[in-house]
Amino acid sequence: MDAKTLCLGVLLKGPATGYDIRKAFESGPFGHFCGAGFGSIYPALHKLEKEGLIEARAGDGSKRATRKFFALTRKGETALRRELANPAPLGPDLMRSEFMFRLFFAHLMPHERIAALIAERKALYKKKLVIVEGVLSRKDCRPGERFIAEMGRDLVLTALNHLEKNAPGLLGEKD
Repeated sequence: MDAKTLCLGVLLKGPATGYDIRKAFESGPFGHFCGAGFGSIYPALHKLEKEGLIEARAGDGSKRATRKFFALTRKGETALRRELANPAPLGPDLMRSEFMFRLFFAHLMPHERIAALIAERKALYKKKLVIVEGVLSRKDCRPGERFIAEMGRDLVLTALNHLEKNAPGLLGEKD
């Protein structure tokens, strides 16, 4: 999905700054299944504003007053709905992981580095579980959000279980 559509989706939840949008992909409700960085978010916001799909607003008078907030327009919501309903076949789910790439070449790394990578990844998965559980605990969690959060939780738990179960073998340790 392109960055413009991703931004429209975040803005459907309410006005947000570029930073808020980035956080939605980093540690928010979209973090376990898609991503977007500042390098794609800000150009997308600029194009969306130019197309009249979003509008920029000044801050609310708080300490965030200097930040520019973006809000979805009716035209933007219509564009999002149209894109979501697009009958074109979806591409495959892609798993891009620097962690997996590195461990593919575990035979070239020192034992300590492999152990450190696995420990870091376990900690990351545990953080993701906290985020997903936060989404699931919200009273306003919609059915689609719940479905995807539960799927994300299951995927993360499976990955975490795989690390717990199989890391000793990769590290050459006995069970």
